[in-house]
Amino acid sequence: MFRPPLVFPFSVPRSSTLTSLPILFRYFSSPPPSSTSPNPARTLKDSPNFTFEIGLSFAGKPRRRGEQIPRGISSGGEKGEWRERMINWTEGSSEFNGETSSGKVGEVRVKKDKKDAGEDFFMIHERPADQLTTLAVADGVGGWAESGVDPSVFSQALMYHAWKAAQGDVSAQPKDILQKAYDGVKVDAEVKAGSATACVLQLDGSDGKLTSANLGDSGYLVIRKNNEFLDVPGAQQHYFNCPRQLAKVPHRRGYETNITDLPRDADLFEVQLEDGDVVILFTDGLGDNVHNSEVLLLLAQAQIETPPPSPKFGVTASKKLSVAQKLADGLKTYGQVCMGSTEKVSPFTLAAAKEGLNFRGGKTDDITVIAVRVKKNQQTSA
Repeated sequence: MFRPPLVFPFSVPRSSTLTSLPILFRYFSSPPPSSTSPNPARTLKDSPNFTFEIGLSFAGKPRRRGEQIPRGISSGGEKGEWRERMINWTEGSSEFNGETSSGKVGEVRVKKDKKDAGEDFFMIHERPADQLTTLAVADGVGGWAESGVDPSVFSQALMYHAWKAAQGDVSAQPKDILQKAYDGVKVDAEVKAGSATACVLQLDGSDGKLTSANLGDSGYLVIRKNNEFLDVPGAQQHYFNCPRQLAKVPHRRGYETNITDLPRDADLFEVQLEDGDVVILFTDGLGDNVHNSEVLLLLAQAQIETPPPSPKFGVTASKKLSVAQKLADGLKTYGQVCMGSTEKVSPFTLAAAKEGLNFRGGKTDDITVIAVRVKKNQQTSA
């Protein structure tokens, strides 16, 4: 999202205004899981007690004529290959099995040149052997572009190092993953400068626990089957339009800053998930434009049985989309619709009004949504 240099992202109010919604679903694929050997410290059953159906959808904001599109980390090397794997992650796969050069990913063919997360980025890491799933999003500060810095490099690198941390240590909690990701960015030679908010979730299939670490104004929702929103930590802000964030600032004149946010400043939280819960992890492109009541309407639409995508729309699939994928797509697409409104009383409108500011309509931004549907497995007795 765009912000002035070191004046940071917008808040994510949790307000509600009912509106009628169009059915707007468009397929987007998502990142690769990985598998490692079980840690001896984790005593696990052969099959998990909980499984997590995941959907991912994202889009960069529309660019003005002449505005530079974020290029992100270099396309070659390990980080570049990882980025392509994330962008082309396939719903429901247990390993990356695509060919990024051709745009063919698993069972779904995507148009590679259409996949743009803007200054947002994300990661999905699955350890089936350890029954752990780690999800994260990061929202890069767009104002760095005015200093000649590509804001997407920081957010992509932060997610890459978070993915490496989740891959390397089965005992790592979200707060540890966030710390290791930040440590990695600080010594990453490709990241000259930048900053981002970040939210990391870990889902444990053995007991259904969700643990989180959130710094800034990205965030997540947990929705019960009765449409109840659980009370989870909200946005962290220094003041309006200035959330907490992790930063890498050059040690030279002109880059002086009082920003001192660190991973230890993140809000930590844990909650027991239940069968049928829905978890939605997002950047503020969603939170600033879509109310919770609208999320419920889109969830209801996602639960309606629909036929699989048609080849005439440029997408082929051997199975219909999951509820999680349809929900992620629906939220992303509706968020984009709201951004184009000049009349909507958006969550950002309400947040601005509390500060005495007059802002009407949606707020144009990059948007990333990871949706998860929780399923408790039936355990058969021996």
